[in-house]
Amino acid sequence: MLCYNEEQIEKIKLINKSPGKIYLTTAGGGQSFFHHFMSISGSSNTIAGGNIPYSKEHLIDFCKQSINKFCCSDTALLLAVQSYKLGLLADNDILGIGITSSLSYDNERPNREHYSYIAIHSYDYSLTCNIKFFQNTTRAEQEFAISEILLDLLYKLFLKYIPINITHSNAIVELDCIKRSDFMELTDIPLTESRIVLFPGSFNPYHTGHAEMVKLAEEKTNLTVIHEITTHNADKGMLNYFEIKKRINSIHDLNPNAVVVISNESTIVGKIHTIKNPDRYFYVIVGSDTWTRIANPIYGYDRQQLLDFFINNNTRFIVFNRVEYPFQIDEEDKSDMHQLVMKFDEALEFNNPQSSTNIRILKEEK
Repeated sequence: MLCYNEEQIEKIKLINKSPGKIYLTTAGGGQSFFHHFMSISGSSNTIAGGNIPYSKEHLIDFCKQSINKFCCSDTALLLAVQSYKLGLLADNDILGIGITSSLSYDNERPNREHYSYIAIHSYDYSLTCNIKFFQNTTRAEQEFAISEILLDLLYKLFLKYIPINITHSNAIVELDCIKRSDFMELTDIPLTESRIVLFPGSFNPYHTGHAEMVKLAEEKTNLTVIHEITTHNADKGMLNYFEIKKRINSIHDLNPNAVVVISNESTIVGKIHTIKNPDRYFYVIVGSDTWTRIANPIYGYDRQQLLDFFINNNTRFIVFNRVEYPFQIDEEDKSDMHQLVMKFDEALEFNNPQSSTNIRILKEEK
């Protein structure tokens, strides 16, 4: 049976003495890592937990969303993010790890190629490791190679060194990494900015409707709109940094000069609270569908709490009508949330039919 050598065992011992933990989910390949790593004393200091959602049904359930391709880096990233979320129950200094693989099996067609995809997500970065195995390697060799490569990655990461190169005798290994520090944070908005137009959204993807909303809002306020993407969407889950970069790129494709920030705040209250000060005034751009959800108790606030918070923190809303969610201001209701909405005809009569959801559906159908 293949097993770690003395040098690799020493790496495990060093990892186990270091702060931080890992949570590993593998949907194929890398299962032997648990055995090899946990055979060394002290592994409970490092391993917070693990999952093996091996069937397609359990993999989809674990990821909490539909999956177009099961063996790829995108799915490994989904697993890594879910692992990160579960690992946070044990330690804030957590690495979430996801693995998907297409390994050798009996009686397969000749010259079939074999791959494994490792993804690691933390607060500070998202990392992908794409592995292409050489022809004629056995399933056992491929499985052990995944375990060795993952150990090599973790050894470097626990030493706070993000690797740029990993080699293995049985495979070609390609690494890519995106750091959180590559992005501008919501808290990076200069303190001297006294009036802020904030456009929070998932932008998956950004489209002409978004761009038109920004243009109208900037004309109305004479201010630059700040787009904000949260890593912790209250409705749509946590995002890895590769996904955030893709969405920011979609914004810049239509609006090259757009200002985009990221945050961990899942609610509008959280976003305002993060950057509020007594002399600051906020204008928040939302679609009429989002406006109807703002006061939903599932986000932790009742209507009066929200009203008081937004009034006390100088917050107004620019609500853009959506064709499927018609919106009107109730002029008679002066005590409720509608008093926070700016009277802006171009927004209230907005009728751009573009939808990120429909764009994604059309793309999947192709």
